[in-house]
Amino acid sequence: MSDPLLVMLHINGLNTVLLIDQTGSYTPV
Repeated sequence: MSDPLLVMLHINGLNTVLLIDQTGSYTPV
């Protein structure tokens, strides 16, 4: 389970969650 794509997607997802939590009005696509 060392897929760089999956890892990048996971990190990107966490970043999106953090952005939503920070702004409270950010909607991911």
